[in-house]
Amino acid sequence: MIVVGDTAYDSGLFNATVGGYDAFITKFNSVTGKMIFGVIAGTSSSDTYYCVATDSDNDIFVGGVSNGPLFGPNIYSGSEFVVAKYDGSSGANLWGIQVFNFHFNVFS
Repeated sequence: MIVVGDTAYDSGLFNATVGGYDAFITKFNSVTGKMIFGVIAGTSSSDTYYCVATDSDNDIFVGGVSNGPLFGPNIYSGSEFVVAKYDGSSGANLWGIQVFNFHFNVFS
């Protein structure tokens, strides 16, 4: 089971200290409920992952928004779309992109 979202920098979740709200991914064992890994992705501004999917290799894809340079320059100086891929075994970031957009729409 995989959960994504955001957490306040002072919440203590995974010792997140990047700033603002930081996006997170947590993977749990679906039988025991034990956390397998937790990953924080953040900038000095607010960052959130809204949606998650996996592929046939169990790698993790997330979509969300960043108000800072999470995966590239923050051109708009506001909320920009982000899409990223993480290794499903370790949580290591494999790639990420940040897309400039004037019109804010939440992923679904």
